[in-house]
Amino acid sequence: MGRQQGFCMMCIMEAHVNKVLHSSTSAIQPWAVISVLTRIGEHFQLGMQQDAHEFLRYTVDAMQRACLSGSSNLDISSQSTTIVNQIFAGVLRSRVTCLSCKGVSDSYEAFLDVPLDIKVRGFVIVLQDVPRAL
Repeated sequence: MGRQQGFCMMCIMEAHVNKVLHSSTSAIQPWAVISVLTRIGEHFQLGMQQDAHEFLRYTVDAMQRACLSGSSNLDISSQSTTIVNQIFAGVLRSRVTCLSCKGVSDSYEAFLDVPLDIKVRGFVIVLQDVPRAL
């Protein structure tokens, strides 16, 4: 699935990063990414305003699929060994404590991004896509 019909998001991102790192100019045009917008997400279109978070999510998902080489039937342990998972993934623990008996119940949910609300001087800022290292 990750490399269907010549499409490999990891290959495209690798080429883009290499171009950025080896370019002598201060700005580059990401033609490799632009040329596959509809393969990243079928609703993405050149020249149309899109949500950056949504684009990141679709891109990360496409990179994960490329790392799995179309093996979507792998167990969760195998899926977590990809470089994409190691960089972006984490586990969110939700804890509920019963007010009556004080019993604690934890649940865990895997994520590739997590939104965080931070209050700053009366405003709430939502941070998304914070790597687990923070």
